[in-house]
Amino acid sequence: MNQRQWIQMDDTTGTSAQKISRITWSIVGAVTVVALLVGVPLNIAPVLGVLGLAGSYFFARSIKQTADSFVQSDLKTRPASENDQARIFNVVDGLCVVSGDHRPDIEVTESEFPIAIAFGNPTHSSIVVSTGFCDLMDRVETEAVIAHLLWRIRTGESEMTAYLLHLAAKFSRLGLASLARAIATRAMNSQAVVWADIAACQATRYPPALASALEKVESSTATTPEYISFPLWFATPHGTTGATNEGRSFPSLGVSYPSLADRIGVLKEI
Repeated sequence: MNQRQWIQMDDTTGTSAQKISRITWSIVGAVTVVALLVGVPLNIAPVLGVLGLAGSYFFARSIKQTADSFVQSDLKTRPASENDQARIFNVVDGLCVVSGDHRPDIEVTESEFPIAIAFGNPTHSSIVVSTGFCDLMDRVETEAVIAHLLWRIRTGESEMTAYLLHLAAKFSRLGLASLARAIATRAMNSQAVVWADIAACQATRYPPALASALEKVESSTATTPEYISFPLWFATPHGTTGATNEGRSFPSLGVSYPSLADRIGVLKEI
């Protein structure tokens, strides 16, 4: 079965790209209008308008263009080794052959916690796993998690989330964190992780594998620092602000995700 038929849900890649474009031009439009209003009493409205238009366009464009490197720097990743992470390479290659997805780059981050994350767009993306993930997950669990991540790449959910994370970081430095959260709340689908779980189960045809992977995350005692990239993770640890197993909101985006217990419960009903 073609992977794109695994779940009855519209392909949202175009929608995500359109949302990013709308946000970009909204930023440009708002800054340009403010610049014009400031310039009117100074009799330099055209000059400030042009400067505001150009400056805001390049600012907004840079957020999208550097979102992936922003996530990479947060996790401090390195390229994976086909020898040390052979299982990850084999699973990714196998799933991409079946689905027709573009093969993502595979990277590793040093952490005992089982981290699995995807970012990028359907034509150029990356999957990052931690050394702890490679040690903890068996092959069927790894396959289920990778299938989950590939769905998020394919639908544009990963690209949108990385973009909004970078936007939130930039806006926070300007004292506009509340505006960034408002934008994220309107743009993001908090149920995307559940759809990704279901799609992964349809891909692997073995829901217990994904449930087991989530249970291992839930029971992990490994500690990890507060990462900005938490909303992109397959699952987050106990005791973190915005951890999905606590059902809280991510401070950088203000979006609440289903708890790990709820996700596991859904999987056990499939």
